[in-house]
Amino acid sequence: MNASPQIGKPRATVIDDLSRAHCVLVGPKLFTQAPKQLDSPNMSTPSRIKTRILILSDTHSATPSKNANDVHAAFRPPLPRADVLLHCGDLTMIGLLNEYETTLAMLRDIDADLKLVIAGNHDISLDEAYYARKGQSMQQWRLDEPDPDMPRKARELWTGARAREAGVTYLDEGTHFFALKNGAKLRVRGGAQLNPQLL
Repeated sequence: MNASPQIGKPRATVIDDLSRAHCVLVGPKLFTQAPKQLDSPNMSTPSRIKTRILILSDTHSATPSKNANDVHAAFRPPLPRADVLLHCGDLTMIGLLNEYETTLAMLRDIDADLKLVIAGNHDISLDEAYYARKGQSMQQWRLDEPDPDMPRKARELWTGARAREAGVTYLDEGTHFFALKNGAKLRVRGGAQLNPQLL
């Protein structure tokens, strides 16, 4: 089966109970029930909306262009157009601001109507408590001076104007509902960052 391009294993975010959300995952395509059918008392013959989901994970600040000449790499251009892009974590190697900026620029260039992102265990500066305990010492070999304000800067990058301009939505922990441009509805449970201590 030909699956969507993926690096490593998806982490932390789960498309919430596809059967209850009236969705069926078939290979790289997700078929969701039309919104008018979701509220219908007779759901025996639901209409379907084809929804393409591109799932990325563990990109660690890499971009598809780095693999342009490697025919065996799944993460290479051109990435397919998608209704939903879901980046399941490990946006960076060690949570540095320039790594986040590289990943945000890469996500901006992907053709997807909805772009969802969660942090992984390598994205240590998006976990403020962990960063305060260990993050600065983990980054010291890459920074001239530790930056105690790194968690605020990282969070601002992913939740602020630059992320909005790139069409990216950073998911905090919880359940999130989205109405897609193709008319489908999507419910995503996630945003809980994996423990950075798993590094």
